[in-house]
This record gives sequence, structure tokens and C-alpha cells, in this order.
Amino acid sequence: HDMSLPLRRCTTFYFWTRALRPDPAVADGRATKASVVFGVLCGLAYVYMVAAWGGYVFVVNMIGVHAAALCACGRDTSKLHR
Repeated sequence: HDMSLPLRRCTTFYFWTRALRPDPAVADGRATKASVVFGVLCGLAYVYMVAAWGGYVFVVNMIGVHAAALCACGRDTSKLHR
């Protein structure tokens, strides 16, 4: 493992959380330009990490754990399952 692995992992999780960040100007939960951009960046960061590391199972599991924690805390929105 190289030292850039934590950076790739954190970048993927950062883009994931930014894609889920609510926009106070949008009340009905529809996608905003920022959520689409960060969603695409998350996907690209994920593909890069899989190609460079192969540890995609960890990321998929952590995103699932994050989504489950949001549901358990009552903070789930329509953006969560897009």
C-alpha cells in the first residue's frame, strides 16, 4: 500500500457526503447542480481508487454503513437512494 491510499479513500467519502449535502433553497429534495457534480466526482474518485487499489468492497460497505446510520438517526432524505 502506498501513502496516497488514505487520500483516495477520503476523497471518495468527501465527494459522497458533499453530494448528499442539502441545499436550503431546494425544499422538495430534487437534485441540484452541485449534488450532480459531486455525485459524478464521487463516481470518478471511486473508479480511480478501484483501479489503483482494488479495495472497492471497503468503500461500498462504508457508504452502506453511512446510509444505514443516516436512516437510523432519522436523517434520511430522497437524495439518499438516488
